[in-house]
Amino acid sequence: MIVYDGAGLFSAARAWWMFKAFGHQAVAVLDGGMPAWVKFEGQLDMMPVDADTMNAAAAAAAAAAAAGPGAPAQFVAQLDGTVVRSKADVLTRCSGDAKVGRCNVETQSVTGLNA
Repeated sequence: MIVYDGAGLFSAARAWWMFKAFGHQAVAVLDGGMPAWVKFEGQLDMMPVDADTMNAAAAAAAAAAAAGPGAPAQFVAQLDGTVVRSKADVLTRCSGDAKVGRCNVETQSVTGLNA
């Protein structure tokens, strides 16, 4: 799976991380996003997708999944908690005993934010 966005690298990195955090390992970010693809003169499909096309794609995916061994596996998202940090973890890493590198933050209490 390739993720991209219209700004070049705005939301694609977040989508990449979310897929990775939920166990999808075959994901990459298109370097430079849509602007780089257009500059490269990559092929674009501007046709609207109609219901018949979506139904045909869904039927093809179902047939491939039912094909047995060698067919694409069904992806079941499962959060990998080892890649998620709480607000407290981040603040400790930046300002506590585990202060590292160039991270220098002043912590403030902000109403409505929870650790």
